[in-house]
Amino acid sequence: MFTPELAYSERRLVHALAEMREDEALMIARHLVLEPHFGAERMLDCCHAAAAIVARRVDSGQHSLPELTLLGEMTDAIGRLVAGRPAPGPAAVQGCGDAVVRA
Repeated sequence: MFTPELAYSERRLVHALAEMREDEALMIARHLVLEPHFGAERMLDCCHAAAAIVARRVDSGQHSLPELTLLGEMTDAIGRLVAGRPAPGPAAVQGCGDAVVRA
């Protein structure tokens, strides 16, 4: 279910991940995990969006390997948060950080 509040929180999560604000990103992710209509796929979409931003910055020279590594660690932590939530079906996200770093 789409709500403006979730869309805002998703944008905040992507921005926090892309700006390497780990504490803020994890706080937002913890909030989103509690939302009943926010599935693992949407969390993965947020991780992918942040990874795309960071990849563009790496390509342009604004970021380097340490930032990419930190993003992987943050998305791995988010993946563990999502995996800890009871899955609504057989498609549970595991290793979100691995998927994002390899993308």
